[in-house]
Amino acid sequence: MRHFLAVNLLMLCLFPPALQAGESGAIALVGAEATREGRPLLWKNRDSDNRECEVAYFRGARYDFIGVINRNDTARVWMGLNTAGFALVHAQAWDADSAKTARVGALIKEALGFCGRAQELGRLLALHAETSDCFPAAFACLDAFGGETLFEMGDKSLVRITPWDSSAAKPGFLVRSDFTLTGGAGTPQGAWRYQRAHQRLRAAAPAHQLDVPWLIKRVARDLASEEIDPWPLPFAGRLGDAPRGFIPTRSSLNGHRTVTCAVIQGVRPGENPRLATMWIIPGEPVCGIALPLWPASGEIPEAFDGKEGSELNQTLTRIRSRFYPKKEWPYHLNTEALTRGRRSWFDLVTTFEHEIETETAAALQRWRRSGVAPREMAELQKKFSRAVLRAL
Repeated sequence: MRHFLAVNLLMLCLFPPALQAGESGAIALVGAEATREGRPLLWKNRDSDNRECEVAYFRGARYDFIGVINRNDTARVWMGLNTAGFALVHAQAWDADSAKTARVGALIKEALGFCGRAQELGRLLALHAETSDCFPAAFACLDAFGGETLFEMGDKSLVRITPWDSSAAKPGFLVRSDFTLTGGAGTPQGAWRYQRAHQRLRAAAPAHQLDVPWLIKRVARDLASEEIDPWPLPFAGRLGDAPRGFIPTRSSLNGHRTVTCAVIQGVRPGENPRLATMWIIPGEPVCGIALPLWPASGEIPEAFDGKEGSELNQTLTRIRSRFYPKKEWPYHLNTEALTRGRRSWFDLVTTFEHEIETETAAALQRWRRSGVAPREMAELQKKFSRAVLRAL
């Protein structure tokens, strides 16, 4: 295997990567014992200057996988899940240069196609850490064998951490945002998001409230910033010269640069790894609806990866303009637009997601009893994406 990894590293060096728009965001790894269902969770809000994203299906060296990509850029993947039940997200240090950022995307693609366990990712990252080709980043993964692990890469260094290694009193989770704790890279803005996500997770972990809906609603869509905590919405006040009800989202977890959200639920040891599920919002979290995808389905609905790009992504980008309506205030969200009307946007999202979550939970229960049904998975993916597009 070391020879295979060495070849991949050589390929990354030989083919110059395209320059990438600024990559950042926030991630969390939640150990199985801290979740409501006893299954591990990975979360990422991806921040980027490129809003055109897709979810693509790949045939890997060992495993097939689904991954978030920039439109038409299949050379790089920014988070994903494979048929071995192995999932991977990363938090890029904000001050990393664009060339290294591009190589991170290529590395994630290679890892999803090859790795089935956290230990294999560790060996792949160690190979990079032995060279000058280092990425100041945190990589969080889960697998089907209880291998929830976060790796931090710094200047020729690699540190392995589990959700139970934290100095806090057994929190059962790890959070990173735009910086590494061991590598010394990153920005203060990432520190605020780190503290906010950590605070939210720490409050819920002891009661085992952590599950997919909770992470999406309470963390991925969180709008609190360094300036203000606007909850409950709508915010009725005024900040500085901004219009009444508008809030800045420069430092919030759900930020104006957030282009994709994913929450990946793994499996319990002994369960079929092909039942691991990736919930995805192909847009800013408050502007979208989370939909489930399975690599075991063997395909991705056209709405996520069509010939003309992702229709879902394009639709959510148009919807986003309702909530950021003023060009002179591009970083300020109109909270009233999220909540006004007999059936507000938030009411629509809540209703849709509850129905999708209920039907998905029933399907997963059925597949756990009777076995994985790829065709049924594929049809359910299509059904949900079509329903959301009709409603929007």
